[in-house]
Amino acid sequence: MNQHEVRRYDQLFSYLPEGALLAGRVPADLRLPMEEADARSFAPCRCLACVDESCTAS
Repeated sequence: MNQHEVRRYDQLFSYLPEGALLAGRVPADLRLPMEEADARSFAPCRCLACVDESCTAS
Protein backbone atom coordinates (compact mmCIF):
# COMPACT_ATOMS: atom_id res chain seq x y z
CA MET A 1 0.00 0.00 0.00
CA ASN A 2 1.26 3.48 -0.88
CA GLN A 3 -0.13 6.93 -1.65
CA HIS A 4 -0.81 5.96 -5.26
CA GLU A 5 -3.05 2.96 -4.51
CA VAL A 6 -6.76 3.02 -3.85
CA ARG A 7 -8.36 0.31 -1.77
CA ARG A 8 -11.83 -0.26 -0.36
CA TYR A 9 -12.42 -0.40 3.37
CA ASP A 10 -13.11 -4.15 3.22
CA GLN A 11 -9.70 -4.68 1.61
CA LEU A 12 -7.94 -2.93 4.49
CA PHE A 13 -9.87 -4.23 7.50
CA SER A 14 -11.27 -7.63 8.31
CA TYR A 15 -15.03 -8.16 8.39
CA LEU A 16 -16.47 -8.77 11.84
CA PRO A 17 -19.54 -10.97 12.13
CA GLU A 18 -22.30 -9.51 14.29
CA GLY A 19 -21.59 -10.07 17.99
CA ALA A 20 -18.00 -11.27 17.45
CA LEU A 21 -16.41 -8.76 19.84
CA LEU A 22 -19.08 -9.29 22.48
CA ALA A 23 -18.42 -13.03 22.33
CA GLY A 24 -14.66 -12.47 22.68
CA ARG A 25 -13.82 -13.56 19.13
CA VAL A 26 -11.29 -10.84 18.28
CA PRO A 27 -9.46 -11.23 14.95
CA ALA A 28 -5.66 -11.35 15.17
CA ASP A 29 -5.26 -7.98 13.43
CA LEU A 30 -7.43 -6.29 16.09
CA ARG A 31 -6.07 -8.08 19.17
CA LEU A 32 -3.44 -5.48 20.10
CA PRO A 33 -5.71 -2.42 19.65
CA MET A 34 -8.41 -4.16 21.73
CA GLU A 35 -5.91 -4.85 24.52
CA GLU A 36 -4.82 -1.20 24.50
CA ALA A 37 -8.38 0.19 24.40
CA ASP A 38 -9.93 1.90 27.40
CA ALA A 39 -13.68 2.59 27.42
CA ARG A 40 -13.18 5.52 29.81
CA SER A 41 -10.63 7.44 27.71
CA PHE A 42 -9.39 8.01 24.17
CA ALA A 43 -5.85 7.47 25.49
CA PRO A 44 -4.70 3.84 25.53
CA CYS A 45 -4.73 2.24 28.98
CA ARG A 46 -1.17 1.01 28.32
CA CYS A 47 1.22 0.98 25.41
CA LEU A 48 1.91 -2.50 24.07
CA ALA A 49 4.44 -3.62 21.51
CA CYS A 50 4.28 -6.98 19.80
CA VAL A 51 7.54 -8.50 18.64
CA ASP A 52 7.83 -12.08 17.43
CA GLU A 53 4.33 -13.08 18.66
CA SER A 54 4.96 -11.87 22.24
CA CYS A 55 3.57 -8.63 23.70
CA THR A 56 5.28 -6.45 26.25
CA ALA A 57 3.99 -3.37 28.06
CA SER A 58 6.04 -0.22 28.03
